[in-house]
Amino acid sequence: MKKPLAFTPLALSLSLVALSAFTTTSFVLPSAPLAATATATTIATLLTPSSNVPNEKSIEKKNEKIHEFRHRFPFRHSSLALAATTKDTASKSKVETKKGPPPKPKYKFQNYDKPIILMGLSSTNGNELERLALSLSGALVGNQPKKLEKMVENLERSQGAGLLGGGDDDFFDGDDDDIEAMIQNIKNGKTAKGEEIPNTDQVQPKVVAGISLSALGLDAEGPFVLDASLIRDLIRQKTLSLKSGVIVLDFNHAAFRDQEGYNAKEFEVDLIRALSSVAMQLYEDEGLLSVYVNVQLDDEEGMSEEAKERKNVIEKDVLIPFTDYELCIKNEGLMPPATEGDETESSLPSWNDIEWELQRMIARALLPPPIVGESATSGGANSADLLMGMNTFFLSLSFPKVEDAAPYVEEMCKDVDSMEYRVDLLASAREYLEHNSETCDEEDKKPDPRFDILYQQQRLRTLCRPHAQRAPALPFAGSDIIDNALPIVYTVRTAHQAGTWPDDEAGIRQMFDLLELGLRSAVEVLDVESAW
Repeated sequence: MKKPLAFTPLALSLSLVALSAFTTTSFVLPSAPLAATATATTIATLLTPSSNVPNEKSIEKKNEKIHEFRHRFPFRHSSLALAATTKDTASKSKVETKKGPPPKPKYKFQNYDKPIILMGLSSTNGNELERLALSLSGALVGNQPKKLEKMVENLERSQGAGLLGGGDDDFFDGDDDDIEAMIQNIKNGKTAKGEEIPNTDQVQPKVVAGISLSALGLDAEGPFVLDASLIRDLIRQKTLSLKSGVIVLDFNHAAFRDQEGYNAKEFEVDLIRALSSVAMQLYEDEGLLSVYVNVQLDDEEGMSEEAKERKNVIEKDVLIPFTDYELCIKNEGLMPPATEGDETESSLPSWNDIEWELQRMIARALLPPPIVGESATSGGANSADLLMGMNTFFLSLSFPKVEDAAPYVEEMCKDVDSMEYRVDLLASAREYLEHNSETCDEEDKKPDPRFDILYQQQRLRTLCRPHAQRAPALPFAGSDIIDNALPIVYTVRTAHQAGTWPDDEAGIRQMFDLLELGLRSAVEVLDVESAW
């Protein structure tokens, strides 16, 4: 008999995959290798016959009372072109091909009312993705616990029902005996599980700070992944929206780590494939606003070697292609959040800064597209005069590292409407050139400097926040105003434009790659200065 897991769920997380036994069937991913195919195939289910999978009779009996959801994984990339068939689909011997949707428009989210996705790999102890999902979800509704509580209740009554803090899927398996036991427990004045009902006078009311919707779960039966089609249906039914929770795709979820009685290595490949497929479908087919939460700790022990290797494998094929924006985190997730009256040096990195940066990023993403020539007087919500002012003055930084500017930022922010982030002058930009050079040997390559380029821009914003005097008012999802985000002009200046970036063919190609990084950071102004 399989030994139950010692699994402690995290509080205040609404896990869509820990689905209520009354609404859906929970399946275990197979440990057997999946059959490979180069075709984008619609698969009825990811399951293969296994001792861990319920037999046909138990599934049939259970489905008389509850809704059955199936996994469909049409992998499009050759590196992810993997699928599995069950006995049912194999007997039909029919391959159903899916015509790909038109390319998803980048950075266009006007009138957006769908969930936001955070994907990446949390550190071992930081749990960064779920914490960000909770804080962002709360901020989107103006941090009003009562509204969040009603949303949780609505989700629990829906087809995507989940349990706060995880679920106990062993309690109900669809048998009549279980139903009778539940009814008897309730008649005896206890909870459905037979537990004593606590005295409400002695129980502190539960405050819902945010809603995190996980696409991956782990229970006593093993790991399982939520089918993207279920999320799609919930979105179309308006059960899931911008303010009803943030979806998390964490490729370093507890299901990827060994626990007592659970060998994560058996499921790792299948979990990566399944979760990658969900990421692709929600991004490309449903057009969800997606953010890559790029965690790269200074501490070598903050993330296991297996997780680092997993990140290297999927970053270029999944995490970057299936996201619009990118948020970089170092050790902030391991730091306690700052409290009111905290005397900690404001120039040091903090978790509060990361939460603020994500909210700023989402606020920028939700703005309507700018129209050339439009002004605030004509009703333009994203016009240049509203964003930068009628008479704009910006200061161009020339430091090789942003942290070098920290002692001078307060004075630099006086009478300045914006800061110019000169990427071509950064030391990490030179490392970027070397890293992507065709003559650079793979063995000599250092870690990709793109993280450092993005992270330093975030640090520049953080340093300017306390001293921003002429920052514009940035609306945030109709619930708040961000008024301390000093705009940044993101510039990669080439040699022919008095810059340092090479303007040969290879240099120009890499320049556009760097400009794409600026867009991924939700920069206010992208300054293209080049000659070729």
